[in-house]
Amino acid sequence: MREQLLNLEKKTSIIFNSAWFWLFVMAGYFVSWYFFSHTGSFIVALIVSLLLLIFQSDIRLAGANMLFGFFSVSKMPYFNTMTWSIWGLIAALGGGMLLIYLKRIIVFRRCYFSWGSIGLSTTLLIFFYLISGIVNNYLRQSTYNGYGFLTLAFCLIYLAIYLMLVSGGDRDKRDFLCWEFYLVNIFVCLECFTFYFRNPNHSWAFELGWGNKNVVSIALEVALPFAARLFSKDHRRIDALVLVFIDLFLIIASLCRAGAGSVLILGPLLAIILVMDSSHNKPHDVALCLGIVGLFFTLGLWLPGEIKDAFIRILDMGGDVSSRKPIWDLALKYFYEDPILGGSFSALFEIYHDMGWEGLGLMLAHNTYLTLLASGGLICLLIYFFQVFETVYTAIKAKGSFGLALIYVILISLLHGLLDNTFFALSFMLPYLVIFAEPSLSSFGDKCLKGKWKRTRLAE
Repeated sequence: MREQLLNLEKKTSIIFNSAWFWLFVMAGYFVSWYFFSHTGSFIVALIVSLLLLIFQSDIRLAGANMLFGFFSVSKMPYFNTMTWSIWGLIAALGGGMLLIYLKRIIVFRRCYFSWGSIGLSTTLLIFFYLISGIVNNYLRQSTYNGYGFLTLAFCLIYLAIYLMLVSGGDRDKRDFLCWEFYLVNIFVCLECFTFYFRNPNHSWAFELGWGNKNVVSIALEVALPFAARLFSKDHRRIDALVLVFIDLFLIIASLCRAGAGSVLILGPLLAIILVMDSSHNKPHDVALCLGIVGLFFTLGLWLPGEIKDAFIRILDMGGDVSSRKPIWDLALKYFYEDPILGGSFSALFEIYHDMGWEGLGLMLAHNTYLTLLASGGLICLLIYFFQVFETVYTAIKAKGSFGLALIYVILISLLHGLLDNTFFALSFMLPYLVIFAEPSLSSFGDKCLKGKWKRTRLAE
């Protein structure tokens, strides 16, 4: 039985790892999103998950399906607005991944374990959030501690997804990763344009992928360097440049100043990624890429209406930032109450109500660092910086344009985190987990704990 399944996997591996198959999956999610909303996305997710479960055991493929399924949700759903189709979509994506992982262990007897690039730091972060929650439960008697522990449970699910991705995938999937984000990029771009033309009176401030303009912007920013890296493939040069140009336009058009400012600062690094692995590597290639990036930002000053205003507001940080000052002050208040452990996730619920809003909600401080300080204190902020060190170590070891693409993602998270949330935004964290779960990357966590990537055979 096992030999038959192995043979079936080998025969179908080319199909399921091909760009054409995932282009077809992307088209399926887009059509379902356009015509049938979440019900269609649930059906597509279920079909793709079943196909992968039957024919494959590489969990990285389930990770790609999870990304497409995630971005096929039109708006950020809250618990009180979650429909059966959204819950079904979550079950199809998450359940499919878990079953493929179990199939890999039980049927094929392939049992790997690796901390990956961020597994160790994420585990430490969750552990100290748990300690903070327990301490605050007795010291502060917070009304929202139960919801804080529920949020912690979701973080454990994220960690489980990451460890499955890094431990249940084939060794080197870098090219697949680039194609995966290239197609995710196209998918989000199509949704953005469609969203605008279906809502002509709406601004370019999109509401896609379980989030608003800020998380849509950062999702495009994370995918951008992987689209740029495909410029090195001779037959993909033109469409890679076109997609980079469209990405830059949509990031600015989203009216997210944190995103626009980040890509302005990192424009030269993006141009380097475009040409670094090019087989031609001629001066006119470098000039072309620098010209494309430079021309785009020059043209931005002549764009009409609110898009032009977005460019101008990047240079004037005072107005919009001042509106976030009350949230930042509340975050610092909870940090000062317990500088070491913070107020756990319960503090984020309390900030929401301190702002005068009704109902159950979790308030992120529009600043990654202040959110970490308020909810986890200095310990969690230091662990976060340890995670940054882990990812930088991974990027340096990766070398080449792929390593630069990883550096680009890290810098985006750090810059974007000054004005918005990155570590706590699902639209950023899910792509982030998929990227740094690449099994072929060097892992500081494994080196630190003297772990090895070995094939462990279970009992026959």
